[in-house]
Amino acid sequence: MKRVGKFMVFIMCAFLMVSCTTAMILEDKTTAPSPIQRTHEEKGLLTLRFFGIHELGIKNGESTLIITPGGKTLLVDAGYDRDHDLVSSLIKDTGTSHLDYVIYSHFHSDHTGDFDRLSEDFTIGSVLLINFSFPQGKSASIRESILSKAEEKKIPYHYIQRGDRIELDEGLSLDFLNPISPITYDASVVDDRTQSIFENNHSMVFLLTYGDNSFLFTGDIYKETEYMLIDQYGERLKSDLLKVPHHGLSTSSSSLFLLSVDPQVNIVSSGEPTQSTLDSLRYHARTLTTVAYGTILVTSDGRELNIVVEHEDRTNGVYGQ
Repeated sequence: MKRVGKFMVFIMCAFLMVSCTTAMILEDKTTAPSPIQRTHEEKGLLTLRFFGIHELGIKNGESTLIITPGGKTLLVDAGYDRDHDLVSSLIKDTGTSHLDYVIYSHFHSDHTGDFDRLSEDFTIGSVLLINFSFPQGKSASIRESILSKAEEKKIPYHYIQRGDRIELDEGLSLDFLNPISPITYDASVVDDRTQSIFENNHSMVFLLTYGDNSFLFTGDIYKETEYMLIDQYGERLKSDLLKVPHHGLSTSSSSLFLLSVDPQVNIVSSGEPTQSTLDSLRYHARTLTTVAYGTILVTSDGRELNIVVEHEDRTNGVYGQ
């Protein structure tokens, strides 16, 4: 796998665009064009936008928009329902009106957003879900709400499991690594807390591969599922970019997992990652948090990555560099 190089900070844009030869570049909003201005420059590139929908001191939800070189659009999770207006606006800012895939990593409210309004704001080609036939409590109501609206709007939905693959463009694919289906609660689920842990551990995990670059999305898995993935996939987990599990909390991101993935960059979608986990992430790779830098744009031509942040670190070094 082609590895990416060090980051540079785009302070003097014109100078660095001429002189910089490293594979990764970290730009500042003062020199980086807005997403709308950048769309024509992104043709032929894979783009991933890790939306900055977080407030300092709050875990918050997460949402990522992926646009392939061929123009296919994938929304991975949608934050909380209260985040809908912002998420919808951020999607529309890219010129997107159609979502080929809406992917829900699991049925927790900080990931599923407001599907009713999402389906009104955008035409949706398909919804990808984990095969959790009989969830309980809030997860059950969220699942039923999504399925009901999808059926009402005649939006196809599909259950994803380990081993599934979607070919998006030439040389660009999604490989699903977790969970095994169907999912049913086991004896470990005895209360709300253990139910939440169980559901997080059965989050959808997938590997997005484009040419020499790869991106690992991990939902909210905990360390026990990280170890299972290591046993199952080993070297295959190696990725240039890791969407950090469970918002950068201490339940996840074991050292063994980080060594196995061996990312060059970690993206944390959270307003309050655990400091010790953040320190560990930084020890292994360059780490960017959405609460510090806002929306993080990653582009790939299949060989090199380029990274643009929305603004300078607004946490005064607490969650930024």
